Amino acid sequence: MYQRKVAPTWPVQPALPLKSLRAALSALLLFGFLFGLVHVGLDRLEAGYVDRLATSGDDEVVKGLALNSRAFQRPDLLVLMGSSELTFQDDYHAARLFAAEPSGFSVYTIGSGYRQSIHNFLTISAMDDELKGKEVALFISPSWFSKRIADKAYQKNFSLVQAYEFAFLAKLSPGLKQRAARRLLDLGSPGTDDALLKVALQALAAGDTRGRIRYAAAWPLGRIALQYLRLKDQVDLFRHIRDRKLKPVPRAVKPAVLDWAGLLERAGRDAQTQTVSNGFGIHDDYYAKYVAPNLQDLKDSARQETWLNSSEYADLALVLDALAELHVKPLFVSLPVLGSYYDYKGHAVTDRQAYYQRVAAQIRASGFPVADFGNREYEPGFMRDPWHPGWKGAVQIAQTLDQFRHDRLPAANR
Repeated sequence: MYQRKVAPTWPVQPALPLKSLRAALSALLLFGFLFGLVHVGLDRLEAGYVDRLATSGDDEVVKGLALNSRAFQRPDLLVLMGSSELTFQDDYHAARLFAAEPSGFSVYTIGSGYRQSIHNFLTISAMDDELKGKEVALFISPSWFSKRIADKAYQKNFSLVQAYEFAFLAKLSPGLKQRAARRLLDLGSPGTDDALLKVALQALAAGDTRGRIRYAAAWPLGRIALQYLRLKDQVDLFRHIRDRKLKPVPRAVKPAVLDWAGLLERAGRDAQTQTVSNGFGIHDDYYAKYVAPNLQDLKDSARQETWLNSSEYADLALVLDALAELHVKPLFVSLPVLGSYYDYKGHAVTDRQAYYQRVAAQIRASGFPVADFGNREYEPGFMRDPWHPGWKGAVQIAQTLDQFRHDRLPAANR
């Protein structure tokens, strides 16, 4: 019996997947357009807030990319990187003295409490191209050089978006990326809490063929995730600006000749009148709140302390190598502690001086200048408390930054 042949239907079946593919592609293009539109809008918004947030120390600035990137592109800004010494801003602090650009520049600070070299490394590697040929001042604090960075210090200042930039985009040598990846894995949470970042770090740390294959497999997803983190960074910054009701500030440029001798004299007088309650030279308010109630417990409490056996030296080496590979022009500012206070705590002065010498030698061996203030431990008025420069110290540091900016560093600091 004759049966009519029915045409096979399989050529028609792809129509539904093709339609779905077109819809998905259209949605992707729409998402890309909206993503770009939002990015451009936020990009224009943040441009007006660089000066407003330049010395704020807010997490949305310090741990982000958006404003930092713009700051490095501004020829009238000198970027300062460090920790809490950048947030103690009295009348003699560089943030105040240079606010109106009296000698042709103001400062932009990337610093907050407990921030250390590993955080500076991530910020530097996240910037890469923006840093080429740029001048940057980096503060080094003795308080960083305990045996190992405290978990609290690392976690407080860790930036996921900067870590992603390092892992998936930084233009650093394979050897340096391997060392840094191993260090981040060693430090653990919160960097290793992100599954994709952890895979990338493990692949970079391995440094072998298998690691390169794993990295290549993770790279496309990493770049997509990075785009999301960049947008999130901008949105977080916008929310921060909105929630605090911040307004852009007009740039007030007032060229002037800074009277460094006069500033230093006035700072010395202020130091004398604000440290009358104690023999350490500590600001009266700080002494009353933090030192006086614990005076007995502090006596000889640091007799076993040393700053010569710390993982911080290796972290500093990461910073030095990144700066060299990215062709940055840095000045390191090596801060002292308050000598009389540390004598009271029993921390050997020989250990402290050996630390200053070691840090300065490590920096100079990398070919970079360092302003070593380790010999100012006992200078009245140089420190405001055990760890932070004040009055005369702030003035002398600001003058050094001015000299650095105008290529007039004394030979001793080169």
